[in-house]
Amino acid sequence: MNFTITDKKTIMILFLCAVIVPIFAARKKPRLKVGDVAPEFILQGDDGKTYSLSDFDDQKVVLFFYPRDDSYYCTKQVCSLAQGYNLLKKNGIQLFGINHQSVESHQAFKEKHAVPFTLLSDPKSEAIKAYGAYSPFLTKRITVLIEDGKIVQILRKIDVNEHADQILKAFSS
Repeated sequence: MNFTITDKKTIMILFLCAVIVPIFAARKKPRLKVGDVAPEFILQGDDGKTYSLSDFDDQKVVLFFYPRDDSYYCTKQVCSLAQGYNLLKKNGIQLFGINHQSVESHQAFKEKHAVPFTLLSDPKSEAIKAYGAYSPFLTKRITVLIEDGKIVQILRKIDVNEHADQILKAFSS
C-alpha cells in the first residue's frame, strides 16, 4: 500500500492523538491529598472474596498499587512487604495490593512467592483511577495509607526493598 506524505502525516497525527489525549485526560482529575476521604471500592481478592474499604472503617489500611505480578521490581516490593507483614499486622495495619490483573494471576503470584496478604484485582481500573494510580499502560506504583476512612499519607517514592519500613515510619510520623 502506498501512502503519500499527507497520508503519513494524517496517520501520525491520529496515532499521537490516540496515545497522548488519554494520558492528559487521565491527569485532569484532581489528585487525592492527605485529609481526603478515601474513595470506596469493591474488588475481588485472590481468595475469591469481595473486599470493600468500608469493611475496614475503623482500622489502618494500606493500599499499595503496583504495575504487574511477577515483574522484577514488583516482586521485590511484594516480597519486602511479605517479610515485614507480621510487624505491619502487629501494628494493626490491613495490607492490600492492587493492580489490573486477574484473580488467577494474583493467585499464582501469591502462591509462587508465599505472599501472606490479599491481592485485589481491579480489571476495570476503577479503584486504580480513583486513587490516582492509573496510567494508560501500567498501574503506577503508589501506596496510600488510610486511617478511619481518611487518607493520612500517600507514598509516591517507593523503596521496593524496604517498603514495610517506609509504611511503618509514615504511619508513625
